[in-house]
Amino acid sequence: METMEVFREEDKLEYLSLCREFEMKKRDIRPDSKAKCTIRVPVCLIERLQDVKGMSLKEVSSSNKSIVWVGDKLRLDAETAKSFFTEASRQIIDHISGIFEESAVVGTEAIVMVGDFSESPMLQEAIKTAFPNMTVIIPNEAGVAVLKGAVQFGFNPQVISPRIGRFTYGVSTNKRFRPHTDPEDKKQIVNGIMYCRKRFGKHVERGQSIEQGEVSEQQTYNPLTADQNRIILPIYVSLSIDPQYVDEEDCTYLGDLEVDMSDIQGGCEREVVVGMRFGGPDIAVEAIVKATGEIVNARFNCLR
Repeated sequence: METMEVFREEDKLEYLSLCREFEMKKRDIRPDSKAKCTIRVPVCLIERLQDVKGMSLKEVSSSNKSIVWVGDKLRLDAETAKSFFTEASRQIIDHISGIFEESAVVGTEAIVMVGDFSESPMLQEAIKTAFPNMTVIIPNEAGVAVLKGAVQFGFNPQVISPRIGRFTYGVSTNKRFRPHTDPEDKKQIVNGIMYCRKRFGKHVERGQSIEQGEVSEQQTYNPLTADQNRIILPIYVSLSIDPQYVDEEDCTYLGDLEVDMSDIQGGCEREVVVGMRFGGPDIAVEAIVKATGEIVNARFNCLR
């Protein structure tokens, strides 16, 4: 590992060349392969090994009968080459299995494999074996499928309809203090009323299916003071499904939601219903004064 670290830092072009060599080989190695796999090794890596370990590559590999050193090339027997895919395939299968346990994907009948690694016959066979009841779809040029999809989405965001929320989205808000539930250090008294600061007001739950243009679960907010002319709601995302406070470890500040409330008639009784509209490249915000139905100017500010 020490030799590879030095090689990666000091000989970047040769390191990338070696990576490309493996990139090509992973498409050639198949479950039924019998032939040896030949990999060209950059000369500078051989020199780095000599400098760091004081041994030649041939000396290092001499005890392993499945690896043969020939000139500037390593020749691996078929089983050794195939073993390189075992751990990566296992982790991918475990990840997919975890996704299938989520309620949002119940009833899924097909797996679409995209990305460079999806072109590997070894990974394809591992996926098909692990999920025999699934239809496994591998498009032509799977390696550039993600790029093509990104370009299409850039021109037409409506090309992707339902999405699965990667995070739980919500706002930092003050809610009535709950004795014996909320921590004392979050207690705040405003106009004689006890509030809990930094409560997570959830709008979208992680794993929730969101249709194109759908407005998230709406929440109602009030100003804390009678002369307050705007509400600033800090937006947070969380990896937790049901976060309680925005200062929890897995919560991340995203930006501010600013709601204009310049009409101060009604004081603290003014109510604004806020929802987030997902689906496009941005998060659009919809804010409506509850009493009148008036649409309030609200914008999502990620620059702070």
